[in-house]
This record gives sequence, structure tokens and C-alpha cells, in this order.
Amino acid sequence: MFHFLNLKKAVLYATAHGIYTLYLNGYGDCLDTGFLSVHLLLDVLAETGHADIAYKLLFQTKCPGWLYMVGHGATTILETWDCVKEDGSVGTYSYNHYSYGCVGKWLYTRLAGISARAPGYKEVQICPGIDSGLTHRDFKGFQER
Repeated sequence: MFHFLNLKKAVLYATAHGIYTLYLNGYGDCLDTGFLSVHLLLDVLAETGHADIAYKLLFQTKCPGWLYMVGHGATTILETWDCVKEDGSVGTYSYNHYSYGCVGKWLYTRLAGISARAPGYKEVQICPGIDSGLTHRDFKGFQER
């Protein structure tokens, strides 16, 4: 039986290249999406052979982008891309919001390459992504119990 999540994923895969040409080329390598689709975007781009585009989005320092937030003093993921404006003024939004925090999962699974091989991470696979262009990564906080 074909179920909704399969349809949703199939539609996203079918449009991954369209996302690239429409959003990225037309918006100077910035994305133009909201929180309803952004949680799937990096995975879909990477899984359809467009990891380079996913990394462009990840490392984007202009608004909208995760590193724009960091460059403007954010230490958490903000509710909106432009919660802090170019001039430093701030909006009345949440300063710790999950909507764009989905990037954290992608950092651990794709960049650090950490994935569960058994429920509860009783077994893990570590296979860091080597296609990011980074020359150094440091992921800490994992301990054997």
C-alpha cells in the first residue's frame, strides 16, 4: 500500500532539481522556504545527488541562512530567518525555536556521519561526510556508557 509519507517523499524527490534552479539560482544561493518543508530539504538535496547545494545552503551567511543567525549573535536557532535584522534590531520572535533547528539532525547524520544501527543508538555507524569542503570537524559529547 502506497501511503502518504511515501507520496510526500516522492514529490520532494521529483522537485529537488526544481528547488535548486528556482530557489537557489534565482535567490543568490539562498533558500526561499518556510518551516513546513525546510526539515526535509537538506536530506532530499543530498539524497538526490545535490549535496553540494545542501552545503551551499548550510554555509550561507546571507539572510535567509543558518550562519546568518550565527553571524548576528545567535547561539540558538531562531524562529525566523531575519529575527535579527542587518542593522542589529530584533523582532518579537522566539530566540530558541525548533522550526529551523532541523539542521542539527543533518549536521550529526550527514556532516559527522553518526547514524543509529540499532534502536536507542545501542549500535552506531560513523561515516563522516567528506563532500562538505570542510578541512576540520570536531563533534564532542558522545560517551560510551
